[in-house]
Amino acid sequence: MTSLPPILGSFVERLAARDFVGLAACLDPDVRLRAIIPPGPEEHHGRAAVVGRFGDWFADAVGYELVEHRIEPFADRWLATYRIALDEGDGPRRVEQHLFCDLGAELIERIDLLCSGFRPVGLPEPTGIHRFDPGTLDGGDGLAAAFPARIGQIPIGDSPSS
Repeated sequence: MTSLPPILGSFVERLAARDFVGLAACLDPDVRLRAIIPPGPEEHHGRAAVVGRFGDWFADAVGYELVEHRIEPFADRWLATYRIALDEGDGPRRVEQHLFCDLGAELIERIDLLCSGFRPVGLPEPTGIHRFDPGTLDGGDGLAAAFPARIGQIPIGDSPSS
């Protein structure tokens, strides 16, 4: 069985502690990060840029906890995956990231990252069917704007009705 590279365990520990100086020490000076995240792909080169990106994602959260993680070999690379619970002041969220890493003699040289995005937790329970009464509005009196605005207020899981 392949033994776990200490540098990957250290990387996850530093991320869990939001120790970005320690995180930088896990990365090769010329590290490359390619990430697929909402809203789309991005690429960063160099230790400072990569650590800065992780900082952008996690440094300012008011609540932050590494919920679970695992590290395992994957073919000729290493997979590190983790879930983080956080709150950036707008309610609880969860994020899951999968990192496929290439290692040098001692440091992480390349990271290909796939991110779930920061997903809200605790969506409101559906309350039923919502009716829209346009009153006296018609096509020329603002109905075209009022209807989409009302639809946008209906919680996920509920249904509009006419």
